[in-house]
Amino acid sequence: MYKKICHRCQRPSFSSAGEGEWICPVCAEDLTSQPKLPANQVRPKPKLDVVYGKSRTKRNAN
Repeated sequence: MYKKICHRCQRPSFSSAGEGEWICPVCAEDLTSQPKLPANQVRPKPKLDVVYGKSRTKRNAN
């Protein structure tokens, strides 16, 4: 079983066939050229402090 993550809607799409045309069932984007992943692979979540430029250090309460 394989999955691809749609670059348009960011939703996963699953298939038992790893080859051939692959269309996102949510937004109808062509996913054929997207890399296929094992269906059980979890995509790491982005670290929000890195994405938004926030620091993890606490501010002084002075």
